Amino acid sequence: MDIQITMQPLTVYREGLSIAGELYAPPASAPLPLVILAHGFGDCMEGTRQLARLLAGYGLAVCIFDFIGGSECSRSGGDMTEMSVLTEAADLMAVLDAVAARPGIDRSRLLLMGESQGGFVATYTAMQRPEVCGLIALYPAYVLQEDARRRAAAPGYRPGAQQIMGHTVGACYDRDALSFDIYERMEDYRRPVLLLHGTADPIVPLSVSQRAAALLPEATLLTIPGAGHGFTPPEEVRAAALCADWIGQRIL
Repeated sequence: MDIQITMQPLTVYREGLSIAGELYAPPASAPLPLVILAHGFGDCMEGTRQLARLLAGYGLAVCIFDFIGGSECSRSGGDMTEMSVLTEAADLMAVLDAVAARPGIDRSRLLLMGESQGGFVATYTAMQRPEVCGLIALYPAYVLQEDARRRAAAPGYRPGAQQIMGHTVGACYDRDALSFDIYERMEDYRRPVLLLHGTADPIVPLSVSQRAAALLPEATLLTIPGAGHGFTPPEEVRAAALCADWIGQRIL
């Protein structure tokens, strides 16, 4: 018999800008662990909805949301020219604060999860928030800082609006990406981490997660053979099962 998953729309505010989100949860008689799932660059929560439902089927509350200025399809406020990994981290913290305070959420079991750039942002945010007890990063775009350094070193580079993967971002995108090194912070992060990566990812190579796994003291790296950057529906089913199993072993 299928579990009946409920969805509650929600709105969170950061500095006067709205963040649209959705909270998925199964029936429960006790507070539920919470997973906050962040979408990738140029995407929106629609792309994470199926994975959220799958994870909720394993007994988790799962929140998805649109980053402020996260994409042209975002239902949140803001503009992509004002978006960066640091503004997205601020969004994620605002969502974490708001959703963790809701009734029915177990505040001792809070996890951050993200896809691609969302995985980078979830990693950075988890490092700032000690109440987060675990991190899941799907094909995390830790390479984005290297990409920003490459752009900045190109002849004639001038900070300003530019096109990245078909989207227009502003000067703050590279500036904020270059303001720290995510790899340098990994050795000090001592919470459980699951890195899940496709072996055929053409955008963020598997070697990126392999490097992170070697630095993070409590990292587990799992792969989905043949998967690219972003999982197909059958691969999402597999990913949800792997994530739920890892959460059951390391968090619950």
